[in-house]
Amino acid sequence: MADNKRQRSPNYPSIGLPEALRKIQAVFDTEGTHPADADTLARAMGYSGKNGTSDRALSALKKYNLLISTGNNAYKLSDIAINILHPESPALKSSAIKKAALSPELFLEFYNEFGQTLPSENNLRNRLLRKNFNAKVLDEVVRSLFETWEIINTEVDSPQEQEIQSSSPQHPQPPISATRIPNHSIPQFPSSNSACETSSMQQEDVHTLIFRISKDSEAKITFDGTPTQEAIIKLIALLDLSKDTFPTQQELEKKLIEELVREL
Repeated sequence: MADNKRQRSPNYPSIGLPEALRKIQAVFDTEGTHPADADTLARAMGYSGKNGTSDRALSALKKYNLLISTGNNAYKLSDIAINILHPESPALKSSAIKKAALSPELFLEFYNEFGQTLPSENNLRNRLLRKNFNAKVLDEVVRSLFETWEIINTEVDSPQEQEIQSSSPQHPQPPISATRIPNHSIPQFPSSNSACETSSMQQEDVHTLIFRISKDSEAKITFDGTPTQEAIIKLIALLDLSKDTFPTQQELEKKLIEELVREL
């Protein structure tokens, strides 16, 4: 006799963490930190009331540990949610976001395996199928993964950055020169062997970061507005994600040799 039981996928949040944070913000705006039942929470999130769609959203908020049970089928914002929405410091918010992002068991498993860079969609789909996920939910799971990894990479310190900070001396020199400059002037690098030099000029709130990345190259990054530590962390993450679009030193040397051979 054929088994007509519907295949049930392992637990996973049906929405990515960015969407979950928008929904928990709506709950906070309406109910604050007071406990509320599922129907009240659903209406706070913009649904007409408790239904299948709102239940899936509430389930996702619980999987990210943004909602906790208070008994009697009621829930309230967790400390993690409060530290994200109203943190006492940027570091506390960053830590809370990472805790929320990695609360789902599947997401923690993939983070431990892949770090901050997920494999391709096809790779993820094959891995999820091997974990007995229903093929019908693969799009939803993969979307939730990528959306959550995006916020990990933009809002949470990278492991490399944390390692640099933990190994730095008590009063480290800044790794790059932070310079406020007029639009028409770019300062030259100092002639000394010092790692960097900080100067300050101001015109129309333009800020440029300048640093040497090799013997024959340097990088300049200009901000319109005042750069913050959070902005630098985001920039580091974005640069890390885009590094594969640039050639390696070995590839450049190979290309140079090929050009020399053609000229012979």
